[in-house]
Formats: sequence, C-alpha cells, structure tokens
Amino acid sequence: MYTGNFIFLCLNKRFTIIEEFGIISGTKFYIFTERRCPVANYYDNEKFFNGYMSIRSQKMNYNNCIEEPLMLKLIGNTEGKDILDIGCGSGELSSILAKTANSVLGIDISQKMLNTAREKNISNNIRYQELSMENIGSLSEKFDIAVSSLAFHYVENFEKLILDISKLLRKRGSLIFSQEHPMVTANRQLKDWICDPETKSRYWPVSNYNEEGERFEKWFIDNVKKYHRTLSTIINTIIKNNFEILEIAESRADDELISKEPKFLNGKNLAHFLFIKARKL
Repeated sequence: MYTGNFIFLCLNKRFTIIEEFGIISGTKFYIFTERRCPVANYYDNEKFFNGYMSIRSQKMNYNNCIEEPLMLKLIGNTEGKDILDIGCGSGELSSILAKTANSVLGIDISQKMLNTAREKNISNNIRYQELSMENIGSLSEKFDIAVSSLAFHYVENFEKLILDISKLLRKRGSLIFSQEHPMVTANRQLKDWICDPETKSRYWPVSNYNEEGERFEKWFIDNVKKYHRTLSTIINTIIKNNFEILEIAESRADDELISKEPKFLNGKNLAHFLFIKARKL
C-alpha cells in the first residue's frame, strides 16, 4: 500500500516496523519483522501448576507408568549423544537421558516448570532454557536426538515445528515424541466415556475427527487450548519435512498394571498417547 512518500507492507497484520531503513528518491523504507503471537503458557498459572504437580507427585500416574517407559524404549541408546528435550517440563526425561548422553538441552516456556527442573533434575551435562516450541528455530546448536513428551498437541503450526527440528538435527538424527492421541483430541464437546446402563459397557466417543484445529477443555482451569490433527496429517507432515518414520506406537495399559491400579483400565480400552520415532534423511 502506498501513502504519500511512505511504503507499508500489510500482510494480515503479521508484520510490524522495527526500524527505518532509509530514504530513496524521497520515499521512506522500513525494515519489518514478523509479529509473534503470544504463546499460551498454562503451566505458570498457579492453579494449573499445582494441579499438574499434584498428579506427577503420585507414584502411579499415566506419565510414569505408561508414557515414560514407552518413550525410553523408543529413544534407545543415548550414549555420547547431544539431545534436545522440547517442552522438558520439570526435567524428569532430561535427567534420565543425561545419565548416558553427552549433553541435554531442555527447553520450556514455563518458568515454574524450569525452576522445578533446576531444583530436582540437575546434572553437569544438562542445561535448561526458557524457550517456546514455536521459537526453537532461534537455537544455533546441532543435536543428534530431539525428544518431546506430551507437548506437540499444544503447538498450532506443527509443520513449522517439524521443519525447525529437522534443521536442528544432524544428518541421520532422530526425533522421538509423544502427544495426545488424535482419538482423544478429536471431540469438540464430549470429553468423557459413555456408559451403557444396561450392559455396563463403556465407550469412548469419537466425533469431529476430520475437523482439525483448536480444541478447548477444562483441565485444572477452563479453556485449555490444544490442537487436533488427524493421524494422516501428523505422519505426512513428518515425511514431507525430510524425515523417514521408523516406528509408530500407541499407549496401552497391561493387565499387570491394571491389577495394581484399577484406574488404568481406561488405558487398556483407549490409546491415550501416540508415539512416533523418525530419522532425518
């Protein structure tokens, strides 16, 4: 758009002026930068943080009993590797990987989670940095392995995230991540099991599966926003951005675990988490 002797770049208000570049033939030119939208940070909300840490403090929880063991199995050998932990939270996974890795960089947007990580999960070869998933492209280091535990369903631009990770990995580097299963994130409204009063059977409803985008739910606080993507979108985005998929897994609670803690029965009838291991080409 041209107005007098000024030139403005208007692209859906995504750009803002950061400085004047100069004047050429009486016309002022400006340097623009892309305006970054605020990233939701629920974990620094006091009520959310306390609720989440209360669950993690329980010995028998979904993270410790179901998600973490499968993540570690997929990650495999980390001896001598440089690892990026995306959305590291309070640092449990970073701490485990650091036992054999050369170095671990854990990044997270939450100061509360990072403070907990620095108090409880420290090692000489772990560094924690306040940084959102959306901005990992600002990192200048290279890594052998990138991991992420139950964080990717919070990011809006999944393709940019995967592309940024690809750029940060060395050749043949690995990406291993878990996220909420698309069967869980699909529903816009109903977020709980349906019980048949006659047969006593329980069913998990799936609707709006092919309608990708924002989902809101109450989890400690109202309107926690996540993003639903179909399984094909997740897989094809990874393939399209210079990766080959090595393994796909889905969470499942076994009978031994259920016998110890009956609440995990839901984890036998429904895959709560999706796991993907991919290698950079």
